[in-house]
Amino acid sequence: MKMIRQFGRSEANRSKELDEKFPQIPAVSENNVWYSYDEHASHVIIFVHGIFSDSRTCWLHQDDNVTKCEYWPELVRRDLRLCNPAIFLGGFYTDPNSTTYEIRDCAHELFSALRRPSVDGRLSPLDFHHLIFVTHSTGGIVVRYLLERHKKEFTDKEVGLVLVASPSYGSKWANRTDPLSRALNNRLSQQLKWGNDSLQEIDDRFRELVDGKHIPNLKGTEAYENHFLRRNFFWARTKVVDKESAGRYFGSPRQLPNTDHSTCVKPDTFTHPAHELLVDFYTSLGWICPASSWDSIPAPKGGISRHAENNIDAVLFDVYQPGYETYYVKRSIDDEFARAKDIFHLWVFGPSGCGKTCLIRRNLVRLDSEYIFISLANYYDSSAEEWLAAVIEELFAEANRASPPERSLPYLMDNAAKLLCTEYEKRRVYIHIEEIPVRSAELLTQFAKLVSAFLVHYATKAQNENVKFVFSSIDFPYSDLDNFHNKVHERLRVMPMTIWSEDAIKRLVIMISEELKLALSEIQQKTIKDFAQGSPRFVKKLFRNLLARQFPIEEQFDTILRETEQELG
Repeated sequence: MKMIRQFGRSEANRSKELDEKFPQIPAVSENNVWYSYDEHASHVIIFVHGIFSDSRTCWLHQDDNVTKCEYWPELVRRDLRLCNPAIFLGGFYTDPNSTTYEIRDCAHELFSALRRPSVDGRLSPLDFHHLIFVTHSTGGIVVRYLLERHKKEFTDKEVGLVLVASPSYGSKWANRTDPLSRALNNRLSQQLKWGNDSLQEIDDRFRELVDGKHIPNLKGTEAYENHFLRRNFFWARTKVVDKESAGRYFGSPRQLPNTDHSTCVKPDTFTHPAHELLVDFYTSLGWICPASSWDSIPAPKGGISRHAENNIDAVLFDVYQPGYETYYVKRSIDDEFARAKDIFHLWVFGPSGCGKTCLIRRNLVRLDSEYIFISLANYYDSSAEEWLAAVIEELFAEANRASPPERSLPYLMDNAAKLLCTEYEKRRVYIHIEEIPVRSAELLTQFAKLVSAFLVHYATKAQNENVKFVFSSIDFPYSDLDNFHNKVHERLRVMPMTIWSEDAIKRLVIMISEELKLALSEIQQKTIKDFAQGSPRFVKKLFRNLLARQFPIEEQFDTILRETEQELG
């Protein structure tokens, strides 16, 4: 007993010494915290640990001499070649007793943390435009799942992905430990078996994501260990993650010399192969290190400052992200939508360019709830029945479930209603259906009737309606108001969006001018407002055209104004 107490004191002292050496290192089991935060950083590096680990132990190189201990995020912070990034320590719950907590749960936990601002007002990691994920083992699977499921959140971002010893197709070692995993009912470790169905589906979907360039600016690199965990062990010639499983998406993977599955992510020096892998990858991205302060660089006469130039995509955003809230012009319909979204299913309709998508995304992605985006843009030549079937199939895919074998629509609707009841029994989810490819008012009404029937059917099965649908279209969904019957009206609210008011357009023009430091006269601002005719799309397109030309603006203002009008019809 005396020896045990002494050991406990020794460990406590060691932990205290580590905390003193690395003041920002998180506690054991603590995840999803900033290690180094700078809202002006040009990029953020997000570390994501593996199974049965956390943000402290995964990246920590231990040594009997504490002075020789090292922490990878700290190495990254000190390495000038990585250009002073913000550093976030992402993670998820993982424990031998975590039972049914599986890959999709881990991904949901991590994604929620990545888009959630801090209580002290710090930005969320997803507020940054340039992101690099550094992942170990299962963390790579979780991030790949996250990127594929939430690809719309990353389409306008520069994304780097470093997969270190990530068993993209599973690990044969997980097959050997399967009896123990089953005994513990540990779903996550069971999913890591070689060729597991869940991994196969994630692998297929992520390959399609990469090959189809659904995240246009996604780049990655892959690496794997050189040794087994214990080199004098019977299976020392094998590895937990081998080349076949580690290299599947971004060319030939790099073997990290003199590392095992654990030490491959515990660099002790700048010359450790994993750290050199990260530096080489960052260099290959071609991202430019920013000046220490954009605001210290004066703006050229008649032009915009380099700070403003670096901010153009945010100020003139097309797809809303939480980090763009400063540049979002709020209107009364935002409050109306916010009040209604938890009471009704919503159908938002209005003319093209009036901001339907931004309104919906802004009021959903800022919530600490799941948000599923489904686009029907690829179904232009399909029928209304095929549109609903496509939505249902996507719902099953989001839940990582196989679609029902029978293809009849009543059967699909019944199974989808059951799926929503079981999958979201205890958590809220918003499902946004957009880009409904309408060819006629009759076809839209037919789809609306099918949707209405499905919502009523779901309501009869659900004890609490945690699933809320949001549809958007240009036209009013019901050409025959008599068919908008009471049962649907109780649950579905149709919300019209009109063109923007003159006041809202004026506020948008002033905000953009000030943020981009463009000296527009009151007459020019009023002219933009008049030409826009209530369209925020016109305003942002005009400013992009103005910024693309040589200055001074006043010499080309009228010409660019009319060119923009012609471009948008």
